[in-house]
Amino acid sequence: PAKASRSRRPGRPAPPLYFTSRGSSQSEAMHRLLRAAIGSTTCGTVRAEHAVGSFIYRWNIDRGIDKLGDVDYHTYHHETLAVINSIAASFGLETDDLPFPKLNINE
Repeated sequence: PAKASRSRRPGRPAPPLYFTSRGSSQSEAMHRLLRAAIGSTTCGTVRAEHAVGSFIYRWNIDRGIDKLGDVDYHTYHHETLAVINSIAASFGLETDDLPFPKLNINE
C-alpha cells in the first residue's frame, strides 16, 4: 500500500529501510549472504552494524585465503592467535619457532 507506515507508533517518523543490491562483479554472492547475515528487517542499527562489520571481516579473511593464498588458521579469531604468539615469545621463542609464525596482525 502506498500510504503504509513503517513506524510502530503513531506520530513518530518511520525508520529508514536499507536494502542490499545486486552488483555485476564477482562479489555478487556477497550481497545475498549479507542479507542473510543481517537476518531481519527490524533489527536495530547497533545490531545491524555489528552484523555487517562481522560479515565483512569474515568475508575478507575468506577471500584472502581463497584468492591471495593467505594462511588458513581455521579460525576468524586472529587476535587470539596473536596473543598466543606473544605468550610464546615471552618464553624466548624466536619468530620461526612461534606457533603461528606467518601471522601478521598489523596488516
